[in-house]
Parts: sequence; structure tokens; C-alpha cells
Amino acid sequence: QSTECISLGEKAIALARELGDEEILCHALNNVGSMQMKIPASNQLGVDLLQQSLAIALKNSYHDHVARAYCNLAGTSCTMKDYVFSRKMLDEGISYCEARDLDTYTLYMLSWKARLNFETGCWKEACRIAENLLNHETQACAVRIAALSVLAKIKIRRGDPDAVPLLLEAKTLAFETMELQRII
Repeated sequence: QSTECISLGEKAIALARELGDEEILCHALNNVGSMQMKIPASNQLGVDLLQQSLAIALKNSYHDHVARAYCNLAGTSCTMKDYVFSRKMLDEGISYCEARDLDTYTLYMLSWKARLNFETGCWKEACRIAENLLNHETQACAVRIAALSVLAKIKIRRGDPDAVPLLLEAKTLAFETMELQRII
């Protein structure tokens, strides 16, 4: 399935270049780069494509595309356990989005920052970020699921019995999204 996505994305990249449409090019590079980055053998190619997308977006002030590029670079690098690069992308991306009131992206990247801190043993900071995220009642579902998961995992590892309700809420929300990436 990823092979088909990459193939179609590469066609979109070629077409965007042919048409001279930088916004479409930026979007397509982001999509293909995100897929390539998840494949260990093509991880660096994915990073390069996403950084090309980011450069085009920054040059043209395509704020949504800038935010998407930062989210994909940070999130995928965290998933791939490249924590140093992920932290750099999160710091840059959060700063960029905060300066432009792109709150949805800021909060999404903060949920990744909570996960990164959890996975690198900075539990106090992970809890602080996750708890702050959960204080917003109207939080996006993806952000809420991530924050609940981080808090629950820390509570489980500390032997705190209050973890189960958090896990159950995260599970309920994840299944409501019907998105495999949230459910897993």
C-alpha cells in the first residue's frame, strides 16, 4: 500500500513541477516524504523530501504546509526513535505555529513532545505537557488520545491504579475516530 501511495505521490510531484505550481509541489513532497520516512531503507530520502517541502512552504508563507511539514518531520522521527531530530523539529515547529496562532498544530506537536519526553525518560515534563493538553475540554481527538496515553503509561509504570480510566477513555476515543493510527 505504501508503494502505491509513493508512486502516486511521485506522479503528483512530477506534474506540479511541470505546471510550476509550488503549493501542489510542497503538498506532494510532504506526502511522499512522510511515507518514505517511515521505511527504514528510505528514511533519509523521506527527511530530504520533507525538508524540501518545508523550504518551499517557508519561502512562500504557506503556513499550513509549514506546520504539516514540522508535524510530519517531528512525529515520524519520534516514531523512528530519532529523538534528537524530533526534539529539534518540535521546538522549531511549535515556535513557528505559536507565533502565527496556529493553535491546532501547536497542540498536536505538544502531544508529540509529551510522547517524546515520556519515551526519553523525562516523565515529569511529559506529565506536565499531557495534563495541560487535557485541561482543554475542546481538545482535538488526536491530541487528547495522545495525552491520555502518555499519562496512562506513566501511571502504569509507577504502579498507580488510576491508569485504567485514562486508557479506557483513550480506547473509546481512538475507536470513534476509525483511524488505524489512533487505534494502534
